[in-house]
Amino acid sequence: MNRTAFALLLVMLGGCAIPYAPKGSTIYAGGYTDKKLSDGEYLVRFEGNAYNTTDQVVEFVKRRASELCGSSEFETDIRQFFTTHTEIGFTGSAVYPSRHRFPNAEAQVKCK
Repeated sequence: MNRTAFALLLVMLGGCAIPYAPKGSTIYAGGYTDKKLSDGEYLVRFEGNAYNTTDQVVEFVKRRASELCGSSEFETDIRQFFTTHTEIGFTGSAVYPSRHRFPNAEAQVKCK
């Protein structure tokens, strides 16, 4: 694959929402993480990007909670928030900062 095709592929992949997957398991920066707090109790978080919606990251947290609790039901209080990332671009001698707000969701999950 030549360099132009590879660069185009990276640009196309960069324009995609972060899929439901563990953080660090894909080429994307986000994903879900979980931490066991005690028996049947977890802290679950999903970090999205500019292409994910807040509803989508909330659903991903619920999905992970369901997987952790197995067939049992669970209680959760989901907190939505945004992280801000600043990127700096250069064109010739000009500098272009841009800010992006990425949706995130976090919940303490208690399996019933």
